[in-house]
Amino acid sequence: MILPLRPPRPVEDGGRCIIVGVADSASAHAAVRWAVDRARVTGAAITLLHVEEAGEAGRAGLPRLGLVSGRDLLTRELRFARSVAPAVRVTTERLQGTVMWALGAASAKAEMVVVGTHKSGFIHGTVYGSTNLQLAATARCPVVVVPAPSLGASAGVVLGADESPAGRAALHFAAAEADGSGTDLLIVRVLALLDVDADDASRRADAAALLEDFREIALAAHPGLDVDVRAVHGPVAHTLVTMSTGARLLVLGDARSDTGQDPLALGVVCHDALLNIQTPTVIVHVGDLDVSTDRAVSGTARVPRA
Repeated sequence: MILPLRPPRPVEDGGRCIIVGVADSASAHAAVRWAVDRARVTGAAITLLHVEEAGEAGRAGLPRLGLVSGRDLLTRELRFARSVAPAVRVTTERLQGTVMWALGAASAKAEMVVVGTHKSGFIHGTVYGSTNLQLAATARCPVVVVPAPSLGASAGVVLGADESPAGRAALHFAAAEADGSGTDLLIVRVLALLDVDADDASRRADAAALLEDFREIALAAHPGLDVDVRAVHGPVAHTLVTMSTGARLLVLGDARSDTGQDPLALGVVCHDALLNIQTPTVIVHVGDLDVSTDRAVSGTARVPRA
């Protein structure tokens, strides 16, 4: 059973906060660092959320041998966040229940949820039981997954382009994120390798048209944004992961609402990208933002460009 979730405290300008999942791991610490760095630039508030699952606490509320208590974890990460960015508003919340469902409930009141992952190295095929994969599929706001160790790079936002409604939502998110953080945007259209490439010229023409359309949409919403586009051949997830290495963020749209697929399952590209993650990666769904106003993230302030 999950304890009642208090709504995350709003940012002073009326925006919503970033929820960060806190655990006793290097990847969770990397997630806190990523969120704090972003909040320092955009002015967002942060809520550090720790979920105590069944069996984590022993009798009389004492932690099991060798485990750090949730209270101590939150205190440690709160001190770290304030030491990195004293001006960022950081609060803490502690719940009991299942991590995925608690974070999923919190996502309804958040501008984004940030979690860490220890997964890295290329894995192909289906892997079940990952909390982060399920959260990315079911959350009601964008989910950022941060690997550990994270390279800590802050140069550029990379978007995996596709023509679905989720792909369009991801475009608006990526453009707003790049503009808000004062960095450039690279839009990549990956043409999957086919056994027979007889219509490769046609596929390239379609890709070029899509990329030009995406570039125009991004620039119309964010004049002055540095936008580059590129069409490449290769395995889609592997290529996007490789091309985004060293970037601040990889943005992917997941078309769960377009396909009628299992709501607890991600699409193949998002699934494989998260399993093989090399850089912070965000999964965006249709409905995660209001594209009519281009508000990808609440409370984001644009960083002046040099």
